[in-house]
Amino acid sequence: MYFHWSYSGVPIVFEGWVVYSPGLYAFSILMVFAICLFSEYWASYRHSLNNPITSETQPLINGTKKTFKQQYNTFLSSHYWKTIVHVIQYAINYFIMLVVMSFNAGLAFAVLGGIGVGYFMFGRRRVIIEEELCH
Repeated sequence: MYFHWSYSGVPIVFEGWVVYSPGLYAFSILMVFAICLFSEYWASYRHSLNNPITSETQPLINGTKKTFKQQYNTFLSSHYWKTIVHVIQYAINYFIMLVVMSFNAGLAFAVLGGIGVGYFMFGRRRVIIEEELCH
């Protein structure tokens, strides 16, 4: 396989995503760019959930100390949401990978541009946790 610029009748990711005109190709490039922007926003949001400076980590409720059960329920409810957010982020990222693996050069540049602009816009809010540096 090799990268190509053609769009006429070539399926991009799915069998139903076939572009036959320059306008639809440009629209596809813009949509991929927007999806990559959203991916970077979502990654920053996911990292912000792990920020240790949140109201959920404070052990006090109205000036009284939380019981173990209250702390566990708070952790469990937040952990469910973090798990859902994590799965959504990786589903979006795998879709982006499929777009690049369609070997369409215009879409590959849209992915790179969207990820770059998205990181520039949303990356400064990320909190790096050491346990997540492996992926």
